[in-house]
Amino acid sequence: MERKKYPIRAQDYQLREPVGQGVSASVYRALCIPLVEVVAIKIVDFERNNSDLVSSSVAKFHLFLIYSFYR
Repeated sequence: MERKKYPIRAQDYQLREPVGQGVSASVYRALCIPLVEVVAIKIVDFERNNSDLVSSSVAKFHLFLIYSFYR
């Protein structure tokens, strides 16, 4: 089964209500406009993080998560 390819441009998403928040990130329900699909977007707050955590996050590619609510 081939994975869906989600757009990476911010303007392809409409943020809706927040669904969770941690020390360094917030998660929002969002609409992926091109796919007409509800997803979750994780937004990392770089100002709250120290540089080591940011470097680690970049290295592990955990900066931008999209999760479909309707798989």
